[in-house]
Amino acid sequence: MWKENSIFTGVGIHNFYLLCEEYSPPGYNKGPHYVHNMYINFLVEAGILGVAALISVFGTAIKWSMENYSRLKENLRDNEYEKWMSQGLFASLIGVAVHNLIDNNIYVVGLGMLFWMGMGIVSGIYSKTKS
Repeated sequence: MWKENSIFTGVGIHNFYLLCEEYSPPGYNKGPHYVHNMYINFLVEAGILGVAALISVFGTAIKWSMENYSRLKENLRDNEYEKWMSQGLFASLIGVAVHNLIDNNIYVVGLGMLFWMGMGIVSGIYSKTKS
């Protein structure tokens, strides 16, 4: 599906399930709603540009949470909760990145909201500790 459509922009977000039947084996008429690998799903639906954006978002959040923890480690008394929150969010982001090799949590509404909320917290702590 990816090769036969635009490799740069994909088939469009949430269009995998619409085209799945065309690429399914004969007799298999019910396709899944998404690929159970977030990175391949983004490659098919959003192309190379979408996967690059996804990886840059994940990479930035992981980098920021590591930097948050390193900065806050020096000042334990003043920023104890932020230190533990940064450490927990780092582990959470790594877990989401690894788990999405076999699933696609971003399309589950509740999990997607938790992911973006965690990204917002990491960003907020990063901007606070950077200044």
